Amino acid sequence: MENMNKIVSFILGLVVVVVFLAIVSGKIKLGGKLSNITGAVKTTPTPTVSKLTLPTPQITQYNQYQTQKNNGAVKTIPATGSPTLLVPFVLTGLGSGLFLRKSGKKQA
Repeated sequence: MENMNKIVSFILGLVVVVVFLAIVSGKIKLGGKLSNITGAVKTTPTPTVSKLTLPTPQITQYNQYQTQKNNGAVKTIPATGSPTLLVPFVLTGLGSGLFLRKSGKKQA
């Protein structure tokens, strides 16, 4: 019976991880569906139109933070997205799982 509990726990954990990865990578879109579950009523405010007069600013060409101008195409694209976060997390999880498995066998 204990092996059955381990199998069920493993399968449920695997399902949770797969769903989490699908949500993070954008395969499952939950946009706006969770707010309908709570039963909150959405009210939209009525817009009012008012005329606002702003003074004309003086334009100066001074870029304090720009140190280098890019006079061509972008040379490299920075690594962003799920692989930059998920790969280290997966490797850390595998490593810690192996460590816990080895330390559990030593105690038994």
